[in-house]
Amino acid sequence: MCSIKKLSGYTYYMKTEEFAERNFSKEQQIGFIAQEMKEVFPQLVAEDKKGYYAVNYD
Repeated sequence: MCSIKKLSGYTYYMKTEEFAERNFSKEQQIGFIAQEMKEVFPQLVAEDKKGYYAVNYD
């Protein structure tokens, strides 16, 4: 099975009020859940000092 087929795409809004200091966009986003991506492509996921995950879409 192709690894990319193990992933699901999502639409979501960032928690802009809860994380105001991060200057997240208020627009609807399309992407993947980092914790799911990490299981399939761990090299595309970074974790910051606070334990938050981010997907590298580049």
